[in-house]
Amino acid sequence: MFCLQGIRCVRRDTVEFTRTNQAAIVEHICHNRIEEATKLGRTCVTDLFAGTVPFDELVTSRKVSARYKVVATCNDGSKLKVSCTPHGKWEAVEGKASGTCVIVPGESWKMLAADGSAFGVLTLSQPSVHVLHKMEQRTPGSGPKTGKA
Repeated sequence: MFCLQGIRCVRRDTVEFTRTNQAAIVEHICHNRIEEATKLGRTCVTDLFAGTVPFDELVTSRKVSARYKVVATCNDGSKLKVSCTPHGKWEAVEGKASGTCVIVPGESWKMLAADGSAFGVLTLSQPSVHVLHKMEQRTPGSGPKTGKA
């Protein structure tokens, strides 16, 4: 028999499902209940793949930044540093170009210039922004608010 000391479940995300189940599994392991820990882990994975976990236990973020800096690819193949909002408004960091984006969750955003012409594409890689758009697509008004907890 061995003794584990100093194990802590420290998570940087706020996913309730992961946080509670990880703590329970570590607790079982610390008390040498390996079969119970394994059973709980398998049950969690099965529930997750079956879709029986409530959606609010899987929300990854409660806050979305007001602006993100990314590198966009213009239609002519050049790169441009832009500052964009999670809702698709963008402006060039250097220069006077600005506009909006056509947002399809999970895809690169199609940039439109202020006059409505095609400008290029940008990829916003922050998971919290993608989750926001997927939540809004399922239930409008349900996503996290910009800059608020």
